[in-house]
Amino acid sequence: MDFQRRLSIQSRKTFDEEDEDRSSSFGDGEEDDSEETEDDDYEDDEFKEQAAIGDDQLNLINKLVEKIKTDDVDSSSTNATKSYKLTEKYGKPQGIIGKGTYGIVKLVSKVDTASKREMFYAVKELRKRDNEDVQHFATRLTSEFVISNSLQHLNIVRTFDLMKNSSGIYSEIMEYCAGGDLYNLISKTNREGLLSLEADCFMKQVTNGLDYMHARGVAHCDIKPENILLTTQGVAKISDFGTSAVFRTAWEKECHFSQGACGSEPYVAPEEFICNEYDPRAADVWALGVLYLTMATGTYLWPVAKLSEPLYEDYIETRPQQGKPGTFVPIESMKSGAYYKSRKATVYGMLDPNPSTRLTIEQVMKSSWLQQVRLC
Repeated sequence: MDFQRRLSIQSRKTFDEEDEDRSSSFGDGEEDDSEETEDDDYEDDEFKEQAAIGDDQLNLINKLVEKIKTDDVDSSSTNATKSYKLTEKYGKPQGIIGKGTYGIVKLVSKVDTASKREMFYAVKELRKRDNEDVQHFATRLTSEFVISNSLQHLNIVRTFDLMKNSSGIYSEIMEYCAGGDLYNLISKTNREGLLSLEADCFMKQVTNGLDYMHARGVAHCDIKPENILLTTQGVAKISDFGTSAVFRTAWEKECHFSQGACGSEPYVAPEEFICNEYDPRAADVWALGVLYLTMATGTYLWPVAKLSEPLYEDYIETRPQQGKPGTFVPIESMKSGAYYKSRKATVYGMLDPNPSTRLTIEQVMKSSWLQQVRLC
């Protein structure tokens, strides 16, 4: 069952509880969970503290969906007492810094009255797709915003606000990363790839961000260089949560699987093409492994992870199996650093075509390789 359907069910459940006066506000009601059992080594109370999506976020999503459906959003802040125009709150446009199927990303800036410093923000437009009804657009838009807004980590782009500009277009206001994206950095190497110290440093940072997300019930589902933004200090930040999957919320204990291939084909895990449903966490780990080799080699490994693709078939034939060492050149050629054997084993483990034996994000983080990587 997808997140939007589960969201609808929980929404009805929550409002029914309010009608019965079981709680005076979202997140304040307490239920007897003494008969609940543990699942996947998570205790219920512990996971509620970690989950990115809980009753407060559900309440915000419901409010925003209704406001968007009635075309009455001035600010996403639930505590706002004043209506702001986007330019008043975050500043005037300074130019376009990105384009995509969703629209454009603009740079805006405003001088902070207290510090007298110029503050920069990225404003991402969120447009309705062709033939998309208002209900679906409202839920998609608010879900993306609330998911990204609830994730606060050094290696995840901060999302501050959701507003409607003077043209009636909804926009996310996000942290501005002046270093561009990882794709452009890799492109500048002319297919030679990044230095191993650089690739390892970015790998550890992105893994840190994904580990945080998975612990809070969210899978990214579109890890690729274009979605890794960089600051001028070399901090890597995961961005774009438009296809993210909430596989577990604060009111759920089971992990919900995803359906249908999601993301950019060179980074999509093989099980997404052949299985009716799959674990989005394992798919993230696969994409992360492909991302690392893209950084190391400066190019794609394969167009798509299907056996009909010769480059992918070559990988399957040359990866370690039945005690036989691997001979896949892009991995075997990485021999720099004291922990290169751990690096090879970890990357092969991330790119295990069997998702049930693939390394988890926690195992990747605990590898000898990443444990010794120093952040740049």
